[in-house]
Amino acid sequence: IRGDFDGGNPQSGEAILRRGEGEFTIHPFTEDGDPNYKFRMDLKISNTEKESRPISLTVDWETEAFMVHRDYCFLRDPGATGWRYIPAEVKKSCSLLDFPILPGESYLCLHPKYNYDDYLQYMRGLEESEMVKKRLLGVSHEGREVWMVKISHPERPARKNLLAVARIHPYETSGSYCAEGILDAFRRPSAVAMDILVRYNLYLVPMISPDGVFHGYGKLTTPGGIDLSKTLDMADASC
Repeated sequence: IRGDFDGGNPQSGEAILRRGEGEFTIHPFTEDGDPNYKFRMDLKISNTEKESRPISLTVDWETEAFMVHRDYCFLRDPGATGWRYIPAEVKKSCSLLDFPILPGESYLCLHPKYNYDDYLQYMRGLEESEMVKKRLLGVSHEGREVWMVKISHPERPARKNLLAVARIHPYETSGSYCAEGILDAFRRPSAVAMDILVRYNLYLVPMISPDGVFHGYGKLTTPGGIDLSKTLDMADASC
């Protein structure tokens, strides 16, 4: 089991402890210890055998707060594109999971993963059109790309603008899936889409904190960085 990859959590090997054959204890982390944002676990599990193997995980969140929301994980089997729901038993600060792992490399995540590489692949494959234009706004503190997509009526630009931003908090992978859904919907114009674009130009920033996403963080942009949801003076923000 590994977490030392783009978006992994925990990324330290010391936080993944092998107790026996197929038995592990995992200690997810938050960059500042805030239990309110301890909702990220992204792991790669490799089964080098030719048959599926049982695995037993104790995920110790080290706080009993919010454990009602940690009674599951999601598993993506080798070669699969979708995710399977894996129920967990909660005991105090721990989520207990027992399930078989297929041969190959699987992902086990508290929420379906969406890391920086997933974002780059989507943006590289996003084709522009009369309605959809993409623009590189710049790079993050560590040099990762920050893109913006503008969606507007091809003939009648609206007077009003709407801005949507995803991944302000790096652990909120659902924001990335929602961003893809918005873009996919407007790439195939419908009567509803055109009605919206008559009234609004849409601006979408699909990943505003790529460094935080890459490092497996909960809320900050970089080590010792900022919480973008609470930083009002963006001109002075190092993100």
